[in-house]
Amino acid sequence: GVNGSYELVYSTNQNIRDKVIFKNSSDEIVRLDNNHIIGLRKGISSITLVYNNQVYDKMDIYVVDDDVPTLFVDLPESVIVENDNISLMLGEEKEVKYSFLPSNAYNYLKLTSSDESIIKVINNKLVGIGVGKTIISCESFNGLIKNINAEVKEIEASDIIVDSNISLNVSEKKVINYQVVPNNATKKEVIFSSSDNSIVTVSNNGEITGIKAGNAIITIKLSDGRISKVINVTVVSNGNKKNNNDIV
Repeated sequence: GVNGSYELVYSTNQNIRDKVIFKNSSDEIVRLDNNHIIGLRKGISSITLVYNNQVYDKMDIYVVDDDVPTLFVDLPESVIVENDNISLMLGEEKEVKYSFLPSNAYNYLKLTSSDESIIKVINNKLVGIGVGKTIISCESFNGLIKNINAEVKEIEASDIIVDSNISLNVSEKKVINYQVVPNNATKKEVIFSSSDNSIVTVSNNGEITGIKAGNAIITIKLSDGRISKVINVTVVSNGNKKNNNDIV
């Protein structure tokens, strides 16, 4: 197990004993300390006995969870993932569903993203960070790898909520209150336009100004043009403003 210790016991001629060298294939997984092997993290490392540049023996070291009975650990022969292609939205978390053959193999899978600006792996879950595509590498305890094509998509706006009627006096100003839904839509930029600037004008931030008495239409649409709404605007002469519950 991690932080566990195992003593290397071996026999050789006394005259060459001090010349035997132990080589460790992964200092990140185990550490050698005076013929003792100390587990550092889950994984596999190999310890090789070398004398006079010749390999005399080799053993594989498996570092597993502390609660795993090490005498009964089966190594995976293949990694199976439920989907070879995964898509998620910005900010979404998603688990990778997987299994091993044989079914009782040691249950450990390390996930790695080839582009962490798109997907990060947090607590072994995929988290959408940026729009785009990346590869998720799924690596078993004993180094078997299965790759998944992963894509993070934009959260598209589904509607614009806005009042359909507004009235104001000549020279009066109002700001159009609106809401792009859902609130976490990736692109929420809108464009305003007036059907008749001689009656009412509208600024880039949705402020309308009554110019002269009359009726006009203000259009609000997403910057990509997918969704648009119209607002019927009535401009009245000062003192003749209609009494309604229009937004301010």
